[in-house]
Amino acid sequence: GRASTGSTPDFLAGGGATGALLRAHDWSSSPLGDPAAWPQALRTLVAVILGSRQPMLIVWGPEHTTLYNDGYAPMCGARHPTALGQPFDDLWHDIWDQVEPILSRAYAGEAIHMDDIAFVMHRNGYPEETHFAFSYTPVRDETGQVGGMFCVCQETTGQVLAERRAVAERERLQELFEQAPGFMAMLRGPEHVFELVNPAYMQLVGHRDVIGRPVRQALPEVAGQGFFDLLDGVYAKGEAFRGSALKVGLQRTPGAPVEERFVDLVYQPVRDADGRVTGIFAEGSDVTERVRAEEALREHEAFTRRVLESLTDCIKVLSLDARLEFMSAGGLCVMEIDDFSAFEGAYWPDFWPGEENPKALDAVAEAKAGRTGRFQGCTATAKGNMRYWDVIVTPILGADGAPEKILAISRDISGQRRTEEALGEREERLRLVVEGARDHAILTTEPQGIITTWSAGAEEAVGQSAAMLFTP
Repeated sequence: GRASTGSTPDFLAGGGATGALLRAHDWSSSPLGDPAAWPQALRTLVAVILGSRQPMLIVWGPEHTTLYNDGYAPMCGARHPTALGQPFDDLWHDIWDQVEPILSRAYAGEAIHMDDIAFVMHRNGYPEETHFAFSYTPVRDETGQVGGMFCVCQETTGQVLAERRAVAERERLQELFEQAPGFMAMLRGPEHVFELVNPAYMQLVGHRDVIGRPVRQALPEVAGQGFFDLLDGVYAKGEAFRGSALKVGLQRTPGAPVEERFVDLVYQPVRDADGRVTGIFAEGSDVTERVRAEEALREHEAFTRRVLESLTDCIKVLSLDARLEFMSAGGLCVMEIDDFSAFEGAYWPDFWPGEENPKALDAVAEAKAGRTGRFQGCTATAKGNMRYWDVIVTPILGADGAPEKILAISRDISGQRRTEEALGEREERLRLVVEGARDHAILTTEPQGIITTWSAGAEEAVGQSAAMLFTP
């Protein structure tokens, strides 16, 4: 090789910091000797590695003398720059049992390529897992013999560990998917291809095979229900969608009719490092049973309301301290109340004046003690019309079996009361007439023929008094 100005050979030119180290190295003590006398193949390779940014390495001669460039230097860790010009065995002494067989094969004339090889190195004073992709190419000198080895390599530790983390994250996500009580699915791309689903999702869609299939192909019966359009919108706009109790028809068994289900649903856009939407994460719960239970409850409540509205009794719910909380429609009518809010929270015993008040207080006390109280009494409606009531007061028990509220049912018995009073007055008048009749024998009997009334005239005629006649 032709020497450059200052007796430095041209093939050692350039190469950045490592090139400068090669030029400054004292090669007189090296097995390679003066660079000017190096074999042409070695000089050519040195020029190649110093002119490249790709990590490159040369191992030359039986002593395995090491030469490398700036790209390779970081792989040596703290062993750079000492490793320059030293045996390759010394550079990688901690992994030599793995490196030596590969190097020997190259020195035997075999070209070797590996996409990934793992080492545990101590290049920085502590053990660390490393990964490399490389090729070992045998290099022959002017005699045709293998003089050394040329290596183009790339450290892939960061990539391998990143992929491993990604796999671990995927496995962790899969585990979360498996354990999640709600359904989950990961969809990729604008076609919404199923990438990942959990058992809850498989149960929802009928255990069909959806992985790797676009959602429109995997769930054809969902077409026309709006869900595909929602997915398209989330992917295009990058805005999440949330829905509650959405109705969806699914064929959960092959060949079976489409089954109506209800779901709470979230479609969340998934973005890459550049912020672009690459997929959609679907998460939710099958709330069919809840929706049906709520519908049944609403129907039951509506039925109960219709029943209450049809009753003419005054049905009230009181708190344990006897404050009005509810009154039925029939109760509002019979009590002549136009606006219940004006009475809500009022102390119910106060509606019973005078001698009726203790009856109401006693009935409330009975209900609070878990028993039923009953009384009859008179009080006025909201418009001042007096009514006579038959009242039952009973506890409403809570889940623990203790009184939680009080139920009071008042029935207007004013008509019955007036009838009874009129009948009593009539019977009293008749009794007075019968008892006062001395000129006639007058008696009254029940349908069975039993005498119930015996006039004074009858006593004189028979010779027996009513007291003697009716005394056993």
